[in-house]
Amino acid sequence: MSRIALHPSRAIIPFTTLAKVEKAKVDPGLKRLYRLLNLYHLPLQMVGDLLDLEDLADILPADRNPETLYKEGVKEWKGGDIRKGLAHLFTLRHLVQGKPDSRIVRQKSLLSFAVAAGSLGKFQLSRQIVDDILLEPPDPTLLVPVLIQAAHCWHWLGSGEAALAFLSRAEARLKPGEDQHRAWIFHEKASVLVDLADFKHAESVLALALDSYEKAGDLYGVNRAMAVRTRLRFEQEDAAGALQAAQAARDHAARNGFDRLERLWRIEEGRAYLLLNDASSSLSSLSAALAESLLADDRIGQFYAHYYLWKARETIDDPGGAEVELKSALYFERFVDEVTKETLDIRALRTRKESK
Repeated sequence: MSRIALHPSRAIIPFTTLAKVEKAKVDPGLKRLYRLLNLYHLPLQMVGDLLDLEDLADILPADRNPETLYKEGVKEWKGGDIRKGLAHLFTLRHLVQGKPDSRIVRQKSLLSFAVAAGSLGKFQLSRQIVDDILLEPPDPTLLVPVLIQAAHCWHWLGSGEAALAFLSRAEARLKPGEDQHRAWIFHEKASVLVDLADFKHAESVLALALDSYEKAGDLYGVNRAMAVRTRLRFEQEDAAGALQAAQAARDHAARNGFDRLERLWRIEEGRAYLLLNDASSSLSSLSAALAESLLADDRIGQFYAHYYLWKARETIDDPGGAEVELKSALYFERFVDEVTKETLDIRALRTRKESK
């Protein structure tokens, strides 16, 4: 900024142009946009992720009450309406931005936005937001959930050990009676332990997470934690157990109105049917999940549905259908930061295709 202020005639971007860009009155063009990102120290991927999320958001609500926006945003999110949930969180984020007297509300809104971004596979963006909160530093009442979200990001970006380190600090800061925070810590820890193949330990920690969620009255958390049990069964190569766990979780989600989780459970059902050599049931579950994900514009759901539809089409010797699903999986993978067997498979395949 000093270069612009002290030497306006030699500025990379003229001050008058910069002012118009900041007010969204002028398109800076690709070259100037790149320079602006460097000027403000903004990672290119972070900007792209924000634009992706803005595209997903619904019409911004008229309400300007921060507490109402927060509660309604979380409610819409849990109910499966990604667009409305994001719209509320975007509005809240803009409303409290730059207001020093609302520091805790601003940090709370940023944390909620980071959680939402992570839920949509934008873990790089989520981690960047959490890092910024940690450097402020966070209000003491938010320290534990911020550490937990940092652990969640590092876990799904591929570093289980870093995740366990953050979880250890979060657990050390727990206070008596904080069942919600305790549930989040044990949930994430169990999930990391599954990836580290420490299955016995994961089972015991998962039981603690579910017990804490029950004490906190968090049915949404209970349903999310059921994903750990399903992944555990898959990792143990127990396809029948994985199917049973996925069906129980989908029934639980349906009873409680968790639409997004319900459609994600359909994908897990389809995956289990595939391992049980029941291609017909697999295609049925996966096609239903894809249709629901398309309606909700849920890109992470679309990626995993297309990925397993690709695998299912291959098992029934349908090369044409398999090729269509693979191309779709290759497209939607770009919206998913997380490191999983599925994303690694697609990324390796893309690398091989590009090297030819």
